Amino acid sequence: MNDWWEDLFSPDHDRFPGDWYARPQALIPARKEAEGRFEWLLPASVPHSGHPDDDLTQSLDPFSTGTSSEMENALIAARIRALIDGQSTRVGETIQPEHPALSPGDILVLLPSRTHLGDLMARLEGAGIPASADKEGGLLMRPVVRPLLGLVQWIARPSSRHAAATVARSCLVGLNDGQLQSFLLEAKEGENLIERLTTLLPEGPHRALVLNWLRSSQSASVIESLSDTLNHSDLLVAHPRPSERNDAEHFLHLVESQSNEVGGDPILLADRVSHLADVAGNDLTSSGHSNSDSVQIMTIHGSKGLQRKCVIVGGLFSEGQGNINHDLRQRVIATPSLFASNPRPWKSHSNLDSGIWTLARTLQEAQIQAEARRLFYVACTRVKDLLILAGAPNDSVRTGNEISIKPRSVPMPTFGHMWLDAMGWQPNERGDMCFLLNPCPLQYTVMFPSFLNRI
Repeated sequence: MNDWWEDLFSPDHDRFPGDWYARPQALIPARKEAEGRFEWLLPASVPHSGHPDDDLTQSLDPFSTGTSSEMENALIAARIRALIDGQSTRVGETIQPEHPALSPGDILVLLPSRTHLGDLMARLEGAGIPASADKEGGLLMRPVVRPLLGLVQWIARPSSRHAAATVARSCLVGLNDGQLQSFLLEAKEGENLIERLTTLLPEGPHRALVLNWLRSSQSASVIESLSDTLNHSDLLVAHPRPSERNDAEHFLHLVESQSNEVGGDPILLADRVSHLADVAGNDLTSSGHSNSDSVQIMTIHGSKGLQRKCVIVGGLFSEGQGNINHDLRQRVIATPSLFASNPRPWKSHSNLDSGIWTLARTLQEAQIQAEARRLFYVACTRVKDLLILAGAPNDSVRTGNEISIKPRSVPMPTFGHMWLDAMGWQPNERGDMCFLLNPCPLQYTVMFPSFLNRI
């Protein structure tokens, strides 16, 4: 990997003179006798004609159909499952040497952005892999907890219209817009809205649940009401993931601990929980899955200082890590040392030429690209034993024993472009690269001038 950093941080890639560029530093191994491993998960579609088979019992191959990001997530989920189970790996027709199984806590998945995180989480949970991600913020900000927060407020203040609307519109009750409007507009000022809701609901589980809330409000038993709500409402049907169940249970433990501190008073408890949601909602985390028993998924920015036995760097060819299109669309660039705008007062005319705008854009591109190179370095150096890169350009195709990729030219190189440059792999005359799946261990050699790379 030290050879990668020599090219990654080479002055040849400097886009503009400045002191914000990192320079290569050789990594000194602490375990000289240990042997590390490296893999590349390369999603490639298989050319086919026509529509899929009409026979719905015939499943589609998730590793060769779909978008590049979907195939990448399918490969990541399958590889993690194999690592946890200790299964052998096949590259082409060659079975790789077996390695000890890894626990989920030994695996870290790093992504340049959260764009496709939902699909990856769904595939991991579908494969029975415990995973935790930083996508949903703190515990009190998560969707499964928001109805419970409203219920705590409503039990403490039964006449609160805001709390009543929050709970009645959620999956706990499920009123539609017309029912909610009738429920609130026809209520008298100061009326107990929990009691009013019991008169509007027909006999059944929902009415029994609301009657339980009414009794809890009268007896100030918030904890029992929350526990019964988890057991008998549709909350865990609407949020069925194991991580969401753990979030709900952890919220119940949090409310119980806060109730003990305020002496069980429901109003003080509601104010205490509301204050926590306002000032520390993003800081409180769920302890349902600890780092030791789940696969961690996070953006590269949050991984500094971490280390895992296996690190998977996804989104290799994602253009999100070095993109300034948002700033260009806003026509304003603000840096610590420079502020520039690019107004277009007449839509029928082209943009006005501006030297300060060109300078600011060039500086911004250079600094963002330098930061992207540092992020790729940070992502790859979080690993202890096994580094896995995942991703390929959108046009990657597998034909027989050959995979062809075509890295398109982009103004801001992606992680994949940086890595291919560091490896010395260059496209052929047609602008693509061909990789052969040879029956050999997962090693890479470059064969010039045929531009066929063996992996």
